[in-house]
Amino acid sequence: MKSQEVDGDSVAWSAARGGAAFAKPVQDIDAFAALSWILSRSLAAARMTDEIFIQHVAIALCEVAEQRQLSVSASRQSDRSGLTLWQERRAKQLIESSLQKPASVADMATACGLSVAHFRRAFKLTTGVPPHRWLQDRRVARAKDLLKDGMLPLIEIADRCGFGDQSHFTSVFKKHVGRSPGSWRRASCALGNRETQADFTPRF
Repeated sequence: MKSQEVDGDSVAWSAARGGAAFAKPVQDIDAFAALSWILSRSLAAARMTDEIFIQHVAIALCEVAEQRQLSVSASRQSDRSGLTLWQERRAKQLIESSLQKPASVADMATACGLSVAHFRRAFKLTTGVPPHRWLQDRRVARAKDLLKDGMLPLIEIADRCGFGDQSHFTSVFKKHVGRSPGSWRRASCALGNRETQADFTPRF
């Protein structure tokens, strides 16, 4: 026979009727605590509690614990994995299409269906660099293309590539390339001229 105290507990009755079906979704942290409390009270009143009832509660408790462990393991595995192919493609598209006024990391995370923290970790695992570094690399690459034109002022290139001003552009470019934008453009133009002259040199 069940004790009157346990009989009066609707949670305990649910466990007794449904056994393992009582196990709540793993995100409900109270499920484990409630089952533990019921089991401890039942064992304390073992003489007055139905043995089958105790078995049902114990089974439900084990299932909740197992579900929780599986959920934690899946979460840890997810944190260690990078972006999927479509997530990587989407994030890079957002960066590439908005170099002048880039999307925020929060926007990219939302587009990939991830939290900001998870997106940062996954992006770095996938590309080897954090999102802001990838953005800077793409800005510098775009700046190189514009510098090769040889006609655009540095201040306009800085604006087109999303740098705050020419000073910031020069600082970032030099950090990435090892020389200032003006110096790099002169060297690039000189190299281009030599290659052009070589192309038109008669060969006998």
